[in-house]
Amino acid sequence: MPRGDISAVKSKAKNGKSFLESILVSGLFGYRGMGIKMLVQGAPKVLYFDTEQARSNTAKMAKRIYTMSGWDINYNKYDLFRMYSLRTMSTDERVEYIKKEIGARQPDFVVIDGISDLIEDFNNIEQSNNIVGEMMRLSAEY
Repeated sequence: MPRGDISAVKSKAKNGKSFLESILVSGLFGYRGMGIKMLVQGAPKVLYFDTEQARSNTAKMAKRIYTMSGWDINYNKYDLFRMYSLRTMSTDERVEYIKKEIGARQPDFVVIDGISDLIEDFNNIEQSNNIVGEMMRLSAEY
């Protein structure tokens, strides 16, 4: 996944997309299992936005990433990684929050788990094009 590009993980529900994303993020922080090899120099800043899961499940995912990265799960000192649960926000609030955090933190890598939850109707071509355009703008700017 080249820097500055947008990549998508697409599959049916409950097929392991979130698990794959946790492996990829952990790989950025040193996890080398499952044949993962990252070509990143230095420690990247990563933001992970989850739009679907309950807060407790998002916390479990963060613990998995901590464990796979070799970090202490009882000590939240890793400013390089931020994980957010956006399930309780409205669609518009999610988009604005993501834009605000990306602008403020200027990350190297962003995961939006459940990007279709950033629009009201994913079958609406105009809404889909608008959110893809906004993601392209953010990836180019930051």
